Formats: sequence, structure tokens, C-alpha cells
Amino acid sequence: MKLFELPIENQGLEYYKFNTNLDGQNYGFRFRYNRRNDTWYVTIYDSNEQVVISDAAVLSYMHSMTARLGVSGFMPFGDLYCSDVNSGKEDPSYNNFGKVVKLFYMSLVDEVP
Repeated sequence: MKLFELPIENQGLEYYKFNTNLDGQNYGFRFRYNRRNDTWYVTIYDSNEQVVISDAAVLSYMHSMTARLGVSGFMPFGDLYCSDVNSGKEDPSYNNFGKVVKLFYMSLVDEVP
């Protein structure tokens, strides 16, 4: 198993995007912040710009975002996790996402036969 932090950069923006490689496949991540409920939402696209996850709330306390959203078959061999690295108690907010609340990808590719 390999765990790596996704490049979340909280620079006072309410919308931003980046591309990253997950187990040899390219994915686009687009984040949108909703002030009304102080929640970040993510849409994930594959390399063909096909939506894999659409406008899903980014929450801590979840064992696996991909399992919770029922999209494990569309992602590479791994899972997305959101976690408060200090207390483990906070969901991502406008001020803490990318700072103390981080998004991780856990690759399970080494465990696949």
C-alpha cells in the first residue's frame, strides 16, 4: 500500500482544479466551495473528461470516499480519504481544507495479484 497526499491548495479560492496521476491513470479534480453549508464538493474526471464522481461532498470521518460513493470500479486500485490530521474531528471548511484537513489517495496496487 502507498499513501500520498493530493495537492489541495487553500488560497482563498472557492473554485479550483488540478490534474494528478493515480496508479498510472490521469484524473482531473475540480473543487467547489458552498458557503451556505461550509462544505467543499469535488467532481472527478478521467483522462477522457468523463465524470467519475460528480459534485460529492468532501467529508472527514468516512472510511473511504470511493466506497461511500459507490464508484470503486471506476477509480484505479485505491481509495480517497479525507482526514483532519490534527484532531481527527473536523470536516473540511473554507479555512482548513488543504491545511489541517487533507485529502489522501491510498493505492492498493501492490496488493492486486
